[in-house]
Amino acid sequence: MNTSPNPSPELATADPEPQMRALRIVLTMALLGAVLGFLGADILIYRQLQDVRTMLHNNEALLAKFNENDAPVLSNLLIRLSEFAKANPDFQPILNVHLAALARVQGESGSRSGGAEGEMPTGAVPGIPAPRPNSP
Repeated sequence: MNTSPNPSPELATADPEPQMRALRIVLTMALLGAVLGFLGADILIYRQLQDVRTMLHNNEALLAKFNENDAPVLSNLLIRLSEFAKANPDFQPILNVHLAALARVQGESGSRSGGAEGEMPTGAVPGIPAPRPNSP
């Protein structure tokens, strides 16, 4: 048995240069693949960001149009319904149900102005007082 510290003659004479060159090529390809992958992800994120900005711009225009045209009509309707409920007390429970639903929708959108859970916030709709609770 050969127990000498010298390596075998085949290993000692083998040139490590081709192996190093192959390893360098593999490492270079892996780094190039990683760079291209990250570049592709960056381009995808950039395009998504542009799409979101476009949608935001469109929604801002839609919201401005609603606030300009439809919100005053809705507010006027709710004011007139509130006045009708004052003149007709039997209509007040029906109005309270719809105002409570409106308050829930406004609360989900983050425009809630305080109040306990299930309670309509004061001033949720401009010009409309908070509904009185139904007394049994």
